[in-house]
Amino acid sequence: MNTISEYVNLIAGSVRQDRSKSIAPNIPESTPERIRRAAMELAQAGITTIPDFLPQEECDNLRAKIENRITNLTETTTIADDVTVSFRGGSKPARRYRNAVNVDLGMIDMFDADRAVSELTAIKEDTMIRDILTLATGRELIPSRLNIYINRSVTSTRGYHMDSGALQFKAFVYLTDVNDLEDGPYSFIKRSHRFSTRKYLNITQNLMSGYHLTEMSNGNPADVVHALAPRGTLIISDQNGWHRGLPQTDGRSRMLISISFLPR
Repeated sequence: MNTISEYVNLIAGSVRQDRSKSIAPNIPESTPERIRRAAMELAQAGITTIPDFLPQEECDNLRAKIENRITNLTETTTIADDVTVSFRGGSKPARRYRNAVNVDLGMIDMFDADRAVSELTAIKEDTMIRDILTLATGRELIPSRLNIYINRSVTSTRGYHMDSGALQFKAFVYLTDVNDLEDGPYSFIKRSHRFSTRKYLNITQNLMSGYHLTEMSNGNPADVVHALAPRGTLIISDQNGWHRGLPQTDGRSRMLISISFLPR
């Protein structure tokens, strides 16, 4: 069950974030155009996409090294230096999701994967991502964790949700081509990271109904962005916005890098 204290904390955190996002970002004229555009789009829409962040050959090499580390694994295992490979079993969550039927069954998480694949460290520490985040938010955000998400025939996923009321962004890099909806792309509702009465109504309804407090519904379909893109594409997302990974068609596979960014 949701508690009143959790509800109050989420409301309070969301209000703080909404206030901070009412101020337009101050981006110096000397900022390179690619970074300027991404920072402005991220501040306004809550998501930005940067093509060709990684060469496709590098994506293929990384994918091969990651696959090599998980070959023959069939259950949750610690493989090296506290790097855990977790297999999602699709069990029902303690707090109900709106579509809680074998959610994420078939998903593999490699937590802190940069400790197992050293080439990922440079991506985690990339200065362009941090520059975009600083310009978009007016705050210094630093990478906290790099995970690998592998989806194989994940036909049921959690619906649109926000992560928390705290300041948090994620950077995703596709290591496989995500060409159509059957591949299960990342999906985001533009401008949902800003104030809306829908968000607070959703949180309150979730408290009353017993759904997880951060479940979100009734977003504007016209604002939905499905991040269809080739491997090597970078996606930066405000995790206070409404987002999800779409379900896949059976037989499809997707691999991506996920980097969490938090205030210093």
